Amino acid sequence: AEEDEDALFCRYCQKFVEVETKHCWECNKCIETFDHHCPWLNTCIGSHNYTAFLVVVFAVGSVLLLLCVAALILLTMVLGMKSSPEDFEARG
Repeated sequence: AEEDEDALFCRYCQKFVEVETKHCWECNKCIETFDHHCPWLNTCIGSHNYTAFLVVVFAVGSVLLLLCVAALILLTMVLGMKSSPEDFEARG
C-alpha cells in the first residue's frame, strides 16, 4: 500500500490506508468504507460487514413487524370476546 498513490497514512493506526477509509474512535482502528459505529452490535459497519448488518436490521424489523401483527390479532380476539349488554339481558 506504500507505493499506492491514492493511499493515505493514518497517524493513529500508524499505517497506510485507502482513500475511503476512516478511523473509528470507538474501536480505535481504521475501517474501509466506514459507515458508522453500531452501538447495538458493538462494532464498526464498513465494507466487510455491511451485508451482515443489513441482514440483522431486516431480521429485527421482521420480528418487530410480526410481534405487532400478533398483538393486533390478539387484541381483536380479546375485544371480540367481550359480551355486549344485550347478551347479559338475554341470558338472565
